[in-house]
Amino acid sequence: MKKYIYGKKDIKLIKFLIDNTPKKIWHTYSYCVFDYDKFHILLECVFIKPKSQNKFDEAFISEISYKKNKFIPPKDMDLVCENKKIDEAYIVRTVLCFSDYISYKRTERIKNKIIYKFKKILKRTNVTDMIKGRTLGVSEEYMCHPDSDELEDFNLKYANLLDVGLLLKINNKYLGAFLPANTYGFCINKGNYFRTIKEFTEEFGEFKYIKIDV
Repeated sequence: MKKYIYGKKDIKLIKFLIDNTPKKIWHTYSYCVFDYDKFHILLECVFIKPKSQNKFDEAFISEISYKKNKFIPPKDMDLVCENKKIDEAYIVRTVLCFSDYISYKRTERIKNKIIYKFKKILKRTNVTDMIKGRTLGVSEEYMCHPDSDELEDFNLKYANLLDVGLLLKINNKYLGAFLPANTYGFCINKGNYFRTIKEFTEEFGEFKYIKIDV
């Protein structure tokens, strides 16, 4: 299994966020900014080439970095909050796997796409069906909890352990500064920035939330 997880330097920055209240928290679709007036900490969505048996598979993670310059927000940025202490921070971690590349006839692809979408609505997507190619066809990706027994169904040689961002506790609610799927963009909804922990754990069961000790 290939690992794209936060290192000591990254965790040090996350602890800094907890110990030092940012002046402002900004966000746009592809990145979040923790604004400290004279400098800022950036959490951004980046593309990586994952470990996969398929040439064209791709993955996204969230990188954190210190920027020594003053942050000037562009017009399309939204202000999440001001002078709000971050009480707790959790690393959001998942495992990304890929199925083998499978080709289908056009009629099979249409049928499989309908079945797959129906299963997604019911939240009953079957891992074994996916691996055998009975969903979308071609190469299918799957994200699961790092401690899940479902990992036994995959060849871990082509699995990727990913840190996709942070879950932040602020005033007893939570800000989802992480990627909700293997796609470009953060889990922050304009006008509904903060949610309960139950909402996150129930909707995003494929993630492990690792609390940062300070």
